[in-house]
Amino acid sequence: MASSGAARAWVWVTAGLALLAAVGLALVAVLADLDTAGQAASVVGSVVGLAALLVSVVTLFRGGGSGSGRRVRAGRGAVAAGGNITGSALGVDGHVAAPEDQVDVDSWSHQLERGTHRALVVIHPGAGLLQGADPYLRWLAGSKRSLPEVATRLGTVLVEWDDAQRSAVSAGASAAC
Repeated sequence: MASSGAARAWVWVTAGLALLAAVGLALVAVLADLDTAGQAASVVGSVVGLAALLVSVVTLFRGGGSGSGRRVRAGRGAVAAGGNITGSALGVDGHVAAPEDQVDVDSWSHQLERGTHRALVVIHPGAGLLQGADPYLRWLAGSKRSLPEVATRLGTVLVEWDDAQRSAVSAGASAAC
């Protein structure tokens, strides 16, 4: 996207020239005959087409775009991208895995075993609840697509979680009195 001052100026110059060409062709059509207007339109169209070809060839050889011209390489499980990308984690469930020969210690789940966060939250729902996976686990426990034994196990863990939360709240309330 053109965002520099020079690029904006060229956009306005091009728009102005296009407006002048349209007004000029309309005047030729009104003041002269249609044959002259047709010939003028074909000349203007040819000039504009050649200018567009020139701009595209120059852009192709200059390597247009916002990149700096350097090559970006992507590692295992990553995507190479250039430009302004911030706050993005691509991979399985928003996690970019470490290379196979390195220990992946950015989260508790990979301390236990390699796998996705989502799968490990289902395997270890208590730890997932401590990390805020309550909505996901409740959805999974009630989903028709869940395996019945998984839904039952998650339902049991969620009931225990709710009981523990209620007893903690009531203990805090009685301590405040």
